[in-house]
Amino acid sequence: MSQEYHVSSLIVYATQQLEQLKAQIIALSNIEIPISEANEEGGGKLIVVIEASNQKEIANKFEQIKALPNVMALSYVFHQLDVQQTDDIFEDVLHDSN
Repeated sequence: MSQEYHVSSLIVYATQQLEQLKAQIIALSNIEIPISEANEEGGGKLIVVIEASNQKEIANKFEQIKALPNVMALSYVFHQLDVQQTDDIFEDVLHDSN
């Protein structure tokens, strides 16, 4: 059996209220914002990192962020997939017998 682990990063461009947008994005689960840069108008850019167990979760987070007020644009930057194999022989035996 295997378990997937996905990590993606985005650049989120905000028209205004960058700090409020940052709080709304962080409120979504399994997200962090390691870098933010404000501009003179109150908007700016955020680097957003999303962790998930499958690609559909990543896509859902992308859509949730895109729908937030003051989001001007998103740029999808990076996606990493790591597949962990389990070494539990009993789990393999149980799975094969079904």
